[in-house]
Amino acid sequence: MKNFLLPIAALLFLSSPALAAHPYGDDEPHSAVMEDIPLMEGMEEAPPEKDPENPGKLKDPNQTTATITGNDMMVNSYYNEQLRRKGWKTLNAQNPNVYVNDKGETLRVDSEFVNGKTTVKLNRTPAQAKPQPAAPAAQRKKKNFGESSQYQEEQQ
Repeated sequence: MKNFLLPIAALLFLSSPALAAHPYGDDEPHSAVMEDIPLMEGMEEAPPEKDPENPGKLKDPNQTTATITGNDMMVNSYYNEQLRRKGWKTLNAQNPNVYVNDKGETLRVDSEFVNGKTTVKLNRTPAQAKPQPAAPAAQRKKKNFGESSQYQEEQQ
């Protein structure tokens, strides 16, 4: 009986990290374009387009596309969980595929299921720059009661 239990105990001990590991853990691959955005295991990211006017820079560093075999419900579920774990929140109930983070950035996750494959388009919108205070308006000369604009111009 001991000979039977020992291999089972060893098997359970060795497999426990695999059982305890979260299927969407931090060891998941990430986008080559948006390095803080995860990709599902098995996703193939389209090569990023280079900017022809600026060698070494990406044409659009805030968007990428990836494809995976499987349905879009699986992909949407993955991004809903992963982005929430990373601090992103859904924008509102009418836009469940648009997420916002505490920096004010938004991330739109669009998926399309065709012929057994799901294509995911990720589009990030950077946070809006804080508005600069308006410059003080030029002071206008106060018009006395009853004076016309023509009289005021003559006085200047």
